[in-house]
Amino acid sequence: MKIKKTETCVIELSKEAESSAYVASWNGRCDLEFTDRDEHGTVHKIEVCMPLEVAHKLLGELTKEVASYDAKQAEKAAEEAAEKMTAEELAEEAERIADEAGVSDI
Repeated sequence: MKIKKTETCVIELSKEAESSAYVASWNGRCDLEFTDRDEHGTVHKIEVCMPLEVAHKLLGELTKEVASYDAKQAEKAAEEAAEKMTAEELAEEAERIADEAGVSDI
């Protein structure tokens, strides 16, 4: 039997959080720092230190995920704009038909 102990720490930052990154050339490490305030006004500072190889993997994953998210949001916005345009065009067409038919109020 194998027993493995794991520990999870979940931190949810607000939109007001500050972040910074530093790559140390002398030891090949990358340091990420996040600073945020909780609902009580307490400032929390989180530091994540990692080998540069891990930072490269993280950068690739973040780039891919954020680009995918942005593309989906742009597609969604384009679809909503097309639907709105279609609804506006339908309303204009209905108004034109009503005018031609002599109907004053639809």
